[in-house]
Amino acid sequence: MKKILFVINTMGYGGAERALLNLISALEKEQYEISVFVLTGQGELIHQIPDSVTLLNKNYKDVSVLTSKGRMELMKTILRAGILKGAFFRRFSYLIKNSVNMKQQGRFLPDKLLWRILADGAPTMPKEYDLAVAYLEGGATYYVADRVKAKKKAAFIHIDYKKAGYGEKLDLGCYEKIDRIFTVSVLLPDKPGELVKVAQTIAEEQGNVIKLEHNQFVSINRNAAVELRVTLEAFGTDHKNRIIAALEAAGFRPKLISAKLY
Repeated sequence: MKKILFVINTMGYGGAERALLNLISALEKEQYEISVFVLTGQGELIHQIPDSVTLLNKNYKDVSVLTSKGRMELMKTILRAGILKGAFFRRFSYLIKNSVNMKQQGRFLPDKLLWRILADGAPTMPKEYDLAVAYLEGGATYYVADRVKAKKKAAFIHIDYKKAGYGEKLDLGCYEKIDRIFTVSVLLPDKPGELVKVAQTIAEEQGNVIKLEHNQFVSINRNAAVELRVTLEAFGTDHKNRIIAALEAAGFRPKLISAKLY
């Protein structure tokens, strides 16, 4: 029986939370051992989790983080993670650098900083899973990337990532540890039609292109080679490997590099 862990930030009345409930309800309990961990330990929809699913939170409050009582509970959780678990001290430089960066950009978003504190202060799961899924960006993704043992890891992104205020300095490379998102670099002759060939190869393997970067100055001789960096979303590790193999078979010699969404 495959062991699957889903991690989500809260279980409040939101679209992602309802989608998660629908997903875990549809999975065959005879085939999968399903567990859920809620990073904040809060949310009204907790009672709708099926009995066949294991909730890993030892303490849970069925209150919304949007209410005054819920915000108070959330603040207690942040303080426990930050002070008692030492996350504020370990991430002091991280908090200062990102606070300064946010103020320089004219958008100070403390919730984005605190997701890292919550993820760092949450308990580490002792069990290894066949698949660990971060069902929201931010804290859930940080937690799955850094604190969970799993043969495969996946992450859902439900927003316009950059507009929401996330970035490379906040993420600390967490998406490099996730199997669903990856970036490949290929060298192409600088002539018409080459980009179409790459796109066609990826499309035939059902890869989802998230971002394209075209560097014409990777070589002194532009006719010899220009660099194309393609950031893709795959269904998982096996699908990622199939896409890479298809690019290799087509003669593009892909090279895996650090994935960036920004």
